[in-house]
Amino acid sequence: MDQLQKLRQRIDHIDEEILELLGKRANTVIEVGEYKAKQTPNPVYMRHEREAQILDKIAQQATHSNTPINTNDLHNIYRAIIGSCRALESPMQIAYLGPAGTYSEMAAHKYFCQSQNTNFLPQPTINCIFSEVESGRVSYGIIPIENSYEGFVSNSTDGLIAMKKSSICAEFKMLIEHAFLSKETSIKNIKKLYTHPQTYAQCSKWIEQFQWQIQFVESNGLAAKLASEEVQSSAIASPQTAQQYGLNELQRNIQNQSNNTTRFLIIGNHTVQPSGNDATTLVFALKNESGALQKALKILADKHINMSQILSRPARSCEWEYLFLIDISGHQQDKTVAEGIQQLKNYVPMLKILGSYPISQIT
Repeated sequence: MDQLQKLRQRIDHIDEEILELLGKRANTVIEVGEYKAKQTPNPVYMRHEREAQILDKIAQQATHSNTPINTNDLHNIYRAIIGSCRALESPMQIAYLGPAGTYSEMAAHKYFCQSQNTNFLPQPTINCIFSEVESGRVSYGIIPIENSYEGFVSNSTDGLIAMKKSSICAEFKMLIEHAFLSKETSIKNIKKLYTHPQTYAQCSKWIEQFQWQIQFVESNGLAAKLASEEVQSSAIASPQTAQQYGLNELQRNIQNQSNNTTRFLIIGNHTVQPSGNDATTLVFALKNESGALQKALKILADKHINMSQILSRPARSCEWEYLFLIDISGHQQDKTVAEGIQQLKNYVPMLKILGSYPISQIT
């Protein structure tokens, strides 16, 4: 017991040191905010590239020091520290797809971290998130852009293409775990399922064994809310949502794919500087000629610029014409990437850079 008491006293002493260091970090961040406010009329308080560099550095130091805490846990700890300190510089408003209980809300809380000066504002649709950001009424918006099983979210891709002032500032990849929720205590009593179309597709194999009435809704949070208001109804949402809406978790991990991951994008009204591990998203139109897409992509290939994905979307202004959304490795300020984009811009009739941003790890 004497040895245990000594170990506990050591932990108490370490906690005191951590608290003192956190106070020093917070006070330094406040000084940084004051300096920014003096230097520019519209300071940017959240530097996504700087935060990505900090997290990467922490992971590298943890590897060298052989700490028993895994990288993902360290990232969560430091995201909380960074978020709490960041909020001391300036209040922030974050728009996400609501209502409460959506995966978008979970991603927003994980990426920005909850604090007294950070307000999370639920929006009824993805289009509303873009509108809030473009108007400057919020600091940032977070949107689901693609799922590892079901692919791209069309409302999000169309919103990105339509942006006039805003740009992509960051990405955030999160593992998604679906649960079957209801006020009922048995699946046998269920007659109706509320679900988002993407969620339905991600859990289709499990759902197909039942003969329920399916009603699609705007978000998983709304599905849970509606299920909480009706007997013999159910919803698919995160396990955490069950308690929020007073629902029973009847089954967990019902998704088709065990490593089901959703990629979110953070949009804002400022550009992001290089972090050293970045991606850039472009949208462009093509000339109406044979081999136009191949020629366009060859421009990037000849510069040894890696393209991670490509998506075509209908051009709303012209029937049967398409726009192409692509992600490439590197930052738009990198010399090779900048040259490749300029050459592509000279070839295609329209090109817009939607943003350069740090690449995210899955959390």
